[in-house]
Amino acid sequence: MTRVVAFDTETSLIRPGCNAPPISCLTYQVHEDGRTGEAVLVHWKEAHALLIEWLTDPNVILVGHNVPFDLAVVCAEWPDLVPLVFGALKANRITDTRTRQKLLDIANGCYRGMLGPDSKWIKFDYSLLALAKRLAGIPIKKEGFRFFYGPLRDVPLDQWVHAAQILQRRGAAYLAGEPDAELAYLEACFGDSKKFRGSEGIAGMVAADAREVISYPLDDARTTLAVYLAQEQARFVGDDVDLLADEWRQARAMWWLYLTSAWGLRTNAAGVAALQIQTQRTCEEIEQRLISEGLVREDGSRDTKAAKARMLAACGWHWDEGLGRYEPDGEDSRPLRLTDSGEPSLDSDACKAADDELLKAYADLTSLKSVLNKDVPALARGVIYPVHTNFDLAETGRRTSSNPNVQNWRRLPGIRECFVPRPGRVFAQADYSSLELCTLAQACLDILGFSSLGDALNAGLDAHTALACSILGIEYEEGIARKDKSHPLHHEFDNARQTAKVANFGFPGGLGAAKLVLFARKTYNVELGATEEKAIERAKELRQQWLAKWPEMRDYFAHVQSLQSGDDGLVTLKQIRSDRFRGGATYTAACNSFFQGLGADATAHAGWLVANACYVDRASPLFGARIVNYVHDELIVEVDDGDGAHEAAEELSRLMVAGASEWIPGVKLAAEPCLMRVWSKDAKTIRDTRGRLIPWAPTNKV
Repeated sequence: MTRVVAFDTETSLIRPGCNAPPISCLTYQVHEDGRTGEAVLVHWKEAHALLIEWLTDPNVILVGHNVPFDLAVVCAEWPDLVPLVFGALKANRITDTRTRQKLLDIANGCYRGMLGPDSKWIKFDYSLLALAKRLAGIPIKKEGFRFFYGPLRDVPLDQWVHAAQILQRRGAAYLAGEPDAELAYLEACFGDSKKFRGSEGIAGMVAADAREVISYPLDDARTTLAVYLAQEQARFVGDDVDLLADEWRQARAMWWLYLTSAWGLRTNAAGVAALQIQTQRTCEEIEQRLISEGLVREDGSRDTKAAKARMLAACGWHWDEGLGRYEPDGEDSRPLRLTDSGEPSLDSDACKAADDELLKAYADLTSLKSVLNKDVPALARGVIYPVHTNFDLAETGRRTSSNPNVQNWRRLPGIRECFVPRPGRVFAQADYSSLELCTLAQACLDILGFSSLGDALNAGLDAHTALACSILGIEYEEGIARKDKSHPLHHEFDNARQTAKVANFGFPGGLGAAKLVLFARKTYNVELGATEEKAIERAKELRQQWLAKWPEMRDYFAHVQSLQSGDDGLVTLKQIRSDRFRGGATYTAACNSFFQGLGADATAHAGWLVANACYVDRASPLFGARIVNYVHDELIVEVDDGDGAHEAAEELSRLMVAGASEWIPGVKLAAEPCLMRVWSKDAKTIRDTRGRLIPWAPTNKV
């Protein structure tokens, strides 16, 4: 008989360099055979045996809210639990109510929110507090002792209420200005002094009933179970549709991603300083140019009126007083992007789409100032403490990263190079070759039964070169010859290959001609025509060439269209292989979901295998290494510097290919390994005379 154990931990505060803080207590509630037991509070010193029992019992399902955090906490306290946690996750016995609700909302087309009855947007929060209210109608009091369990760690449970009363008196005195080293430390960890001193922090603790120090953690366990049971009621649609079929894989993915974030990335002071100096210098040069052209005032503020006038001139538009709106000057005018208020947009995309050097500089100034104000401080903190990110789930199944976004740093030389391995270590890195094309081909194989793109990839052809050859009307072998920079027709071929990239990466997501023109300009700096009209005409022609090269795509788009229903034309789709549902998707979102979701599932499984090797498999060359970043098709791992680094990097590559191939069996995959002294897009695979990998380092090493 399955026994569901909902559990939670209370800990010291998370602080820089410690995303798995010391545990103070554990609470749990059991649901078995339709009955729910009483919630139980256990002092951390008595929790170890319980955790071993749960993690090794094949009939126990462990449930937590944001469970990766709680798992990291108990594994940091008791390292012997690490293999047991990996084993229970592998056996589909640990799940997370936070991730489960996200999967349910994605399936129902209301991820992160929905329109309410008054047509106002209701934003969904995935905290336990919000889900308790939304799913179970349970109010939770979050003010009180929530952030003050660290001081109770070494206090026996039967003395907690008394200790809480003492803590309240100390808190009141602290708010009145009396020094208290422990509370000052907690405030420093909290990071937001105003919030710490408010009702959610120390003021709320002082005002609470001291008995809440016991009731609060018990309520968390009760609420987690209530949310889980409510989700169980919502998971099935009919007899054969399980909206939570993907929960176990997602639980595994979120676990190793949390470990990645908790370990974090380190930076070097010299690299950060060099980036700051160069960015500041470039920023000043651009600002002076914009001041001289009148788009920026002497005090550094922007003259948006002048910038809008420049935008109108660059795009060929004017304000028509009679019509009361902006109108194009003629047929050759570029599309003008407008804000919600109907004014010319001056955002980065609009400035780049205008193809005006001064407006591009105007956009670059915004980006560079953001680097100085946001990125540089974040990178500087990484010199002292690891840079921790928050990985999350997107509707396609892909992973996002925020605060900071370590997957998509700005395209500015020197940013990635700030990241270095810890002393005595080196980065082992591998990324998949043409992963999104491989997943597109596999999606077609699964849905349609054939893929000419897959045939080309399995034959060892480069898909961009193959399409470029079709565009130019030459044989593939001739295209390979023209790729050589010494070939007299190299420039023409290189342009064609860039255009092929635009098609291969733009059209599969269902982009129309006009949007493809913007995609080409923004992503690849490719102009498809001298005027907007000619560019759109060329985009339409390019689409036909692309469809002729990969004819299965007509059937792929027809399949997506067949899934559309209702007046809104939205799609509900079932992700191939993972059976994850996505509802309320637009046509283009659905086109993207099949192959992007497959790529996310494949790389998540590969990451799970790599993490298992790092943390559990003592025979693996990766044991003791740590994943430090995941960038969609790339994994970066810190390994010991020395002779074993070669074996570790090769094993990283092998596991990435083996793991992803379980999800992409019909297309040949490759992931070339590399060793790096710093993280860089310029890094290359270097081998010595014995064929062994040696670390790449930049020539201008700082």
